This record gives sequence, C-alpha cells and structure tokens, in this order.
Amino acid sequence: PEIMNLILALRIDIIENLVSDPLKTKQALKDIFGDYGWSQLISAVFLRLSEKYGVSIPITLIHRFTDCEDEVSCRAALRELFSIIVRGIIYG
Repeated sequence: PEIMNLILALRIDIIENLVSDPLKTKQALKDIFGDYGWSQLISAVFLRLSEKYGVSIPITLIHRFTDCEDEVSCRAALRELFSIIVRGIIYG
C-alpha cells in the first residue's frame, strides 16, 4: 500500500506506461524496485483495480504478465487483464 501511495503522489500512471511500452516500463520498475518489488507492485495495482471494479482477476494471469519476456506475450497478458476489468465494468 505504501508503494501505491507513493506512486499516486508522484502522479505516475503505471497503466498508461505499461500499455504504451510494457517491456520498457517493466524494466524501469524492476530497476527501481527489484524483481520481487516489481511483482508486488503490479499485483497491488491489479488487486486495487479488481476491488474498485468488483472483478476477480486470476493471480496466475498477473504472474503471466510479471513473468513475460517479450513484447507479444506481455501485450497478450495485459490484453487479458484489461479484458477482465472492462467486462466487469460493463456487465458487472
């Protein structure tokens, strides 16, 4: 929660950066927070979105994104994550 508060205070839009360049953003966050911190941060972001929009996001899907190694697999995992959130908002 403290990391999320810091990021919100700095007005860093993680989602926008992840969508526009997932590998670059992922590497930048890993450089700052390390592998474990990066994973925890992304888990917290998607947990917060799932709570806000009342959707259930499988942790395995979040891990698929945090573990992706190339642009195609990163974008595919993000697409699935956002699809779950959007469906929850529309059909919620």
